[in-house]
Amino acid sequence: MQRTKILDFPANYRLLDGDVDDLPRLAPLSPDGLAVGISADGREFVLVLPDGGGEYGAGVFLASTPDPDTLLVGAFGEAYLVTLTDPIQVKGLTCFAASACAAFPKKGALVVVDFLGLTCIGAQGVAWTSSHLSDDVIRFVGQDDDNIILNTYSAPDAAWSTNRFPISLETPL
Repeated sequence: MQRTKILDFPANYRLLDGDVDDLPRLAPLSPDGLAVGISADGREFVLVLPDGGGEYGAGVFLASTPDPDTLLVGAFGEAYLVTLTDPIQVKGLTCFAASACAAFPKKGALVVVDFLGLTCIGAQGVAWTSSHLSDDVIRFVGQDDDNIILNTYSAPDAAWSTNRFPISLETPL
């Protein structure tokens, strides 16, 4: 399974590449699922996130966040904020079929793209969750310094359109 890493924000942790089978597993999150090797606070361990079993959003993404102690993990259509301090905290985001994320370091924002909307994360956690940006599905296309670019599908029109949405921590979409 390919993992996309977006490490645009400074972090107090390091993601471990390669075989992590011999590292201690952080319990009791899940006995199987996505294993992520992490080095934080002088410890190396494996965080295992559950396989949500959904058919959407099969991609995996790992991203540093505006909070240097928090990692965003997207897997199996779910998205989690993992705070890597002692004790480690895992918070599931309210989203449906998370598929991508985009970092806006100059704005202090990380944006999670799901099936119908966006969730914006700042240094204090979730800043906002958008309303539905499409009546059927959205796909991440790209970004520039100020905007996230999405393809949105309109089922009634049976048509795709490309849209630019400005990103700001203070102004929800």
